[in-house]
Amino acid sequence: MTQAPHQGGACQAHAYDPAQLDRVLMAKGNVTIDTLQRAAALVGRELRLELI
Repeated sequence: MTQAPHQGGACQAHAYDPAQLDRVLMAKGNVTIDTLQRAAALVGRELRLELI
């Protein structure tokens, strides 16, 4: 089983609330691309979407 991002130290490296990321990762409904982009930015990453 993988660790939640806040358990792996992502929250310490970036200034945000772990609950923010958990809400996106544990979403049971639809998540928009904008929401995923903001979540990626929270952990210092970039979202890439590819249709093949």
